[in-house]
Amino acid sequence: MRRFLIVGLIITALILSACGGGDTEPTPAPAEQPTTSTAEQSTTAPAEQATEAPAMADLSGKLTSAGSSALLPLIQLAATQFQQMHEGVEITVTAGGSGAGRSQVCQGQVDIGNSDVPLSDQEKTDLNCGDAVETAVAIQAFGPVANKVGPGSVTSLTKEQLQGIFSGTITNWSEVGGDDQAIVVVNRAKGSGTRKNMANYLFDGDDEQFTVGASEEDNNETVLQTIVQAPGAISYLGFAYLGNPELVAFAIDDVAPSREDIQNGSWPIAAPGYSITKDAPTELEQAFLDFVTSAEFQNSTEFGQLGFVPVVDENGNMPSSGDAMTEPAEAPAEDTAMMEVSGKLTSAGSSALLPLIQLAATQFQQMHEDVEITVTAGGSGAGRSQVCQGQVDIGNSDVPLSDQEKTDLNCGDAVETAVAIQAFGPVANKVGPGSVTSLTKEQLQGIFSGTITNWSEVGGDDQAIVVVNRAKGSGTRKNMANYLFDGDDEQFTVGASEEDNNETVLQTIVQAPGAISYLGFAYLGNPELVAFAIDDVAPSREDIQNGSWPIAAPGYSITKDAPTELEQAFLDFVTSAEFQNSTEFGQLGFVPVAQ
Repeated sequence: MRRFLIVGLIITALILSACGGGDTEPTPAPAEQPTTSTAEQSTTAPAEQATEAPAMADLSGKLTSAGSSALLPLIQLAATQFQQMHEGVEITVTAGGSGAGRSQVCQGQVDIGNSDVPLSDQEKTDLNCGDAVETAVAIQAFGPVANKVGPGSVTSLTKEQLQGIFSGTITNWSEVGGDDQAIVVVNRAKGSGTRKNMANYLFDGDDEQFTVGASEEDNNETVLQTIVQAPGAISYLGFAYLGNPELVAFAIDDVAPSREDIQNGSWPIAAPGYSITKDAPTELEQAFLDFVTSAEFQNSTEFGQLGFVPVVDENGNMPSSGDAMTEPAEAPAEDTAMMEVSGKLTSAGSSALLPLIQLAATQFQQMHEDVEITVTAGGSGAGRSQVCQGQVDIGNSDVPLSDQEKTDLNCGDAVETAVAIQAFGPVANKVGPGSVTSLTKEQLQGIFSGTITNWSEVGGDDQAIVVVNRAKGSGTRKNMANYLFDGDDEQFTVGASEEDNNETVLQTIVQAPGAISYLGFAYLGNPELVAFAIDDVAPSREDIQNGSWPIAAPGYSITKDAPTELEQAFLDFVTSAEFQNSTEFGQLGFVPVAQ
């Protein structure tokens, strides 16, 4: 609690001279609407007119930035305006969560990592990150939000009520004055800076006091989507996301979640957010950070509308902290003779293909020291749309572009390269199936269509079946629909939860007794899951190779048009016999497209 009193004093001192934004209520960031699947969204900021352009030396080059989804709209806005001021600069901004931001910048995967909390001493040691430079870029705040079904007329909760709800001792909205509706707690994943700030406020930093069994989401957008879809649900979001009209944003002890209450120090959940470089910033990195923390940007109307509080006053005075780190060099797994190339690539899309593309990117960068490749997920639909819209260099997808997509996305010249034969399989929580290790196609059709609703109907325990689906547009879902329902997606049961990627599917299944879904083979080795045979054909590499496994198809890497020299060199490596027949490739559960 003392920590937040100190933060409150800092905020109050800053507000004496801060001038931007007025008492504007926070509005949701345009790029983070709940209907858009961007759990791992990669965006090159679109062109808009910058509010003010401080005089700066002309710059050129590319930057990659990833991490906190609470900070995402702020960094996107800054990137948009900075690129307008410097035509030779390109900035790619992704989310992924604060933990990913800290780990990726320390591992050299991105130039700037964004985090709701600073690196811990343990992280600096474990990630060889002792020389990282951490720049406070905004005072950000977080607030409890809920689905409109449940709270009833309740618009304010006490700290004690929030402690009871998030610890699991209060389980129905009627206990806090709302409707007779079960409370569904939605948490952020461990490692999230937003979660850490909430734990600091509710439980004096003791993360273990959060209720066991709550679903855990990787970013603000998937939290928002989950809450909107689940009656009774409650979670917490960054202020930039609280303007959604489908949510109830609570006051705490009758203090409203408003910019004014953050500014005057009344709001209890607030702390600086950081942009981190792995060592002393380069000229381009420093120029961007100088812009983000400039008085002109921080006191602009656009900044104020996002719900953040400036870390600088009108004279540009600000607090900051920093150290540096070095990234250890690793030798490439094998020295493959290829022409020398240099430059940066961005790749996004299929989460089933993610571990394959990450492995290839790691090895390719070891072979070519002047190449940097940023790889994110987001789902096959995002991979296809982002590459066609020019937001990434390579889009990864479990299915090829449809003729309709080629027309709608102006993507008729796209080049699609099959990079692996990938397979998918049904998996479940260990609670429910009992001794069942094989299901028939007919049983799977019944389960995923909703006509079979209890594990006892297929020989398992008396446990309700909880279907977890992938979101529409997912290539994995399309392949499953092709197998189960001859491609008719509408036959999937209505009301099943929908997840954006393999990781959130895996987390949801592990946490929900009776849950069943489907995953790419690269994810089937988790000992907490049951991976089913189908009609007694085992989900093994051998059965994919001999054609016995029924759910398999090529996965694709797509370029918008003819690949550049660097893109072609990377695709040649991914599809080379050396890579595809390597031990590392085989361990991922894919089947080579090259022999």
